[in-house]
Amino acid sequence: MENGGGVVLNLDSAQYYSLNETAAQIWTLLEDGASLKDIAAGLAATLDDPPPDLEVQISEFLEALRQRDLLASAEPSP
Repeated sequence: MENGGGVVLNLDSAQYYSLNETAAQIWTLLEDGASLKDIAAGLAATLDDPPPDLEVQISEFLEALRQRDLLASAEPSP
């Protein structure tokens, strides 16, 4: 998802979410297994003036994906 955004789609429910470039970057970091702190640090490094509540904004975005059944929390392995 380089050079732009994308779309996340749940094929079972037909729920989808349009991703801008920043959201697509977050999605890529999630795919790589990054934690919330890692994602915030990765984004902050690419922004000229990252907002002080960047981690909160990312968390809210991830929650929006969860509410649409587009993201599930990883359960620790037994």
